[in-house]
Amino acid sequence: MDITMELIKLSYKTKVALANDKQNSPEFLAALATDNDPRIRKKVALNSGTPSEVLDALANDCDSAVRRAVVENKNTSADVLTALAKDKDSIVRFNVAQNENTPIELLTMLAEDGDWYVREAVAMNPHTPHNTLVMLSKDADERVSKAAIKALSKGKEKGKTRIER
Repeated sequence: MDITMELIKLSYKTKVALANDKQNSPEFLAALATDNDPRIRKKVALNSGTPSEVLDALANDCDSAVRRAVVENKNTSADVLTALAKDKDSIVRFNVAQNENTPIELLTMLAEDGDWYVREAVAMNPHTPHNTLVMLSKDADERVSKAAIKALSKGKEKGKTRIER
């Protein structure tokens, strides 16, 4: 039996319930990840039970809402976060900057993003290095510099991330 062919017959409501089910098999979630409806693919991307291989595939989805959801999943690999840190959609990059699993070198890169809210998210990420926060504290956008100054004033030790305190 071809799971994908059987899924086509299901209602939207049923597919949503299945995509949200954390107990679903990896094969079933992989099949749902190929659904024509981006709302279903987004639900699969948000599901904490979705295998990393499926998240890798969804990271290349044509719908930016699906890619945004991939970044929100705690099981998304550093490689995928690295790829999505360069996404054309600024909200995808914003989500990468917010993700606490984002590698430090990516946070440093995103600190130079052209969109202020991405830089602000970097300043608010608890793993942003001290030197990056110092740089952001001098940002031309007041929202970014205030967020960086606030993070620095929380007693961060020089050269350490908040997680190392």
